[in-house]
Amino acid sequence: MNMEETKNELFRKLDSNVYLTGTDKQALKNIFRALQQRLSERDEHLKGISGSLLEKDGHIRIRDARIDERDTLLEKLGKQLAEKDDLLNQLAKDLAIKDSSLIQQTAFVSKKDDVLRQHNDIAQQKDARILQIENRLVTYEKQLQEKETLIQQRDRQMEDKDRTLLRIDQAIQNKDKQIQGRDDSLQKKDQLLLDRDHLLKERTRQTLEQEKLLKERDHQLAKRDQHIAERDRHVADRDLKVEEAQKFMAQLNVAVKGREGDIQSRETLLKEKERLISERDQNLVAQQKQLEARDLAVYERDKQLKGRDASIAERDRLILERDQAIQSRDQQSYKYLESLENLEDLLQDRDLQITTRDRQLSLRDDQIKKSSSSIDNRDRVLSERDAQIAERDGLIKQRDVSVRERDQTIHERDQRVTAQDLQLRERDKQIQLRDAQLKGRDDTLNERDSQIKGRDKQILALNDQVQLRDETIEGRNKSLRQRDEELGVRDGSIKTRDQQLGIRDATLKVRDASLNERDAQINKLMENLNVRESRLTDRDKEITQRDEQVRNLELDVHMRDQSIAERDVQLQIRDQTIQDRDELLGVREETVSERDQKIAERDSQLSQRNKDLQRHEAIVQERDENIAKRDAIIVERDKHIAARDQQLELRETELKKRDETLRQRDATIHDRDQTITAKEANIRRRDEKIQELTLHIQHLNGELKSSRELVGQRDEQVRQRDLIVSSRDRQVDKLDNSVTKYAADSQAVFIKGAITGLVAAFVFFWGLKLLEII
Repeated sequence: MNMEETKNELFRKLDSNVYLTGTDKQALKNIFRALQQRLSERDEHLKGISGSLLEKDGHIRIRDARIDERDTLLEKLGKQLAEKDDLLNQLAKDLAIKDSSLIQQTAFVSKKDDVLRQHNDIAQQKDARILQIENRLVTYEKQLQEKETLIQQRDRQMEDKDRTLLRIDQAIQNKDKQIQGRDDSLQKKDQLLLDRDHLLKERTRQTLEQEKLLKERDHQLAKRDQHIAERDRHVADRDLKVEEAQKFMAQLNVAVKGREGDIQSRETLLKEKERLISERDQNLVAQQKQLEARDLAVYERDKQLKGRDASIAERDRLILERDQAIQSRDQQSYKYLESLENLEDLLQDRDLQITTRDRQLSLRDDQIKKSSSSIDNRDRVLSERDAQIAERDGLIKQRDVSVRERDQTIHERDQRVTAQDLQLRERDKQIQLRDAQLKGRDDTLNERDSQIKGRDKQILALNDQVQLRDETIEGRNKSLRQRDEELGVRDGSIKTRDQQLGIRDATLKVRDASLNERDAQINKLMENLNVRESRLTDRDKEITQRDEQVRNLELDVHMRDQSIAERDVQLQIRDQTIQDRDELLGVREETVSERDQKIAERDSQLSQRNKDLQRHEAIVQERDENIAKRDAIIVERDKHIAARDQQLELRETELKKRDETLRQRDATIHDRDQTITAKEANIRRRDEKIQELTLHIQHLNGELKSSRELVGQRDEQVRQRDLIVSSRDRQVDKLDNSVTKYAADSQAVFIKGAITGLVAAFVFFWGLKLLEII
C-alpha cells in the first residue's frame, strides 16, 4: 500500500468520524514525521542555497573590486596615452624644426660649395696676396689656439654640467620613485579605508538587522509574557473556583454530617417507637389470642396487599424517576448530538482548511522549486558572466602588455630621436641650448622641489587623515566589540529567559495536569455528592414513610378495637374486594412487567448510546488534539515559509540589482573596449607616423653622413693645400737664402721683395680660405 493511499484512507476515516486504530495512529505519526523530515530537508536545502548565494555575493564583490582596479588602470593608461600623444606631437614639432634646420644646413652647404668654387677660382688669382697675410695668420693662429683652449675649457665645463645634470636626473628619478611609492601606498591605504568603511557599513547593517530581530524577539517574548500572565490569571481564577468548590464541599460535608446526625436521632426515635409498638403489640397479641385464627389469614393478606401496594407505589415512583431521568438523558443526548453535529461541521471546516493549506503548501513547494531552478539558472548565468569577465580580463591583460611593449618601443624611439637630435646639433648651439636647458632644469628642479614639498605636505596631511581614520576605525571596532558583547549578554539573557519560560511552561503543564486531575476529582466528588443527596432524599422519604407508617400503626392500634367488630362484617365484603383487587393487580402486574421490559430496552439503548457518545467524545478529543498539533505544525510551517518568502524576495531584489550593476558594468566595459580599440587605432596611426619620421630621420642621417663625407673630403683638400703652402714656403725660404747669397745689388733686393710679397699674398689667401672654412 502506497503512502498516498494510506493518507487518503486516514483522511477518509477522519472525515467519517471512524475510531482510529493503533496502526492508523502510527501511520499518522509516520506521515507527520515524513512531513517534518521533508521540511527539515527543505530548510537544509534553503540554507545551502543561502550559503551559495553568500559565496556568490563575495565573488561578485571581489569581481567588482577587480573591475574597479581595472578601471583605475585604464584611466592611468588613458592618461599615459594622452601624455605620450603630447610627447609625440612635441617630437613631431621638433622633427619639423630639425627638418627646417637640415634644409637650411643643406642650403648652407650648397652655398658653401659655391663659395668654395668661387674661392678656388679666386685662389688662383690671389696667390700673390699670400705673403701679405702671414702676419695676420700668426695672429689668427694665436686666436685659434686661445679659442681651442676656451673650447676645451667649455667642453670640460659642459662635461661637469652633464655629470651634475645626470646626478640631478637620478635624484629626481629617485624622488619620483619615492613619490610614486607613496602615491601607491596612499592609494592602497585609501582602498583599505574604503574596504573598512564598506565592512563597517555591512557590520552596522548586520547589527541593525540583529537589533530588529531582537526587537521582534522581545515583542514575541512580551506577547508570550502576556499570554503567560493571562494563563496565570486563568489558573488563579481556576484556583479560586477550586477553593470555592472546596468550601462548598466542606459546607456540604457539614450539612451531610448534620443530616446524618438527624437521621441517627430519628432512627433512635424510630427504634424507641418500634420498641413501644412491639410492647403494645405484645399486649395486643395477648388480647387478640382469641382472634389469631381468624386474623392470621386476614393479616397475611393485608400484609401481602400492603407489600404489593408499597411495591407498586415504589415501582410507580421509580418509573416516574426513570421517565424523568430518561427525559433528561434524552435532552442531554440531543445536546450531545447537536454538539457532535457542530463538531463534525467544525471538523469538516478544519479538514477543508487543512486541505486548502496542503494545497497552498504544495503550491509553495512548487514555487520554491521554481525559485530554486531560477536561482540555479541565475547561478549558471553568473558563472557564464564570470567566464566572460575572465576572458575580458585576459584580453585586457594582453592589451596592457601590448600597450607596455608599445610604450617601451616609443620610449626607445624617443631615446633614438633625442640621440640623433644631439648628434645633429652643433657645438655652439649645443652650448647655448645646454645653458638654456640648465636654466630650465634649474627652474624645473625648483618647481619639482616645490611640488615635492607640496606632496610631502599632502602626504603628511594624508598620514594625519589616515591616523585619524585608523583611530575612528579603532573606536568603531571597540564600539562594535562592546555592542557584540552586549548582544552576547543579551543572547545569554534571552537563552536563560527561554529556559525559564520552558521551565515555566513545564510547570504550567504540570499545574494544568494537576488542575485537570483536580477537576476530575471535583467532578467525582460532585457525582458522589449527587449520589449521596439522592440517597439522603430516598432515606428522608423512607423516614417520612416510616413516620407515616408509625402514625398509621398508632391509629390502627386505636382503631383496631373499634374495627374488630366491624371486621367480621367486612371480611366477607373484603374477600370479594380482594378477589377483584387480585384481578386488577394481575392486570397491573402485566402492564408493569411490559413497562419494565420497555424501560429495560430503553435503558440498554441509553447505555449503548452513552457508550457511543463516550467513544465519539474520545474520537473527537483525539481528533482535536491531532488537529491542534497539525495546526501548530502548519502555523510554524507558515511562519518558516513566510520568512523564506521574504528571504527569497530580498535575494531576488539583490539579484536584480546585481544584474543591473552587471549590465551597467558590461556597458562600461564595452565602452572601454571601444575606447581601447580607438586608442589602439590612434597608437597604430602614431606608430605609422613614427615609422615615417624614423625613415625621414634615417634619410636625413644619410644626408648628414654624405655632407660629413664632403666636409671630410674638403678637409683633406685643405690639408693637401696646406702641404702645398708649406712646400711653397720652403721654396720661398730657399729663394730667400739664394737671394741673400747671390743678390748684392738693387735688382736682387727687388726680386727678394717681390718674392716675399708673393709669398705673403699666398699665405694671406690661404689664411682667408682657412678662416672661411672655420
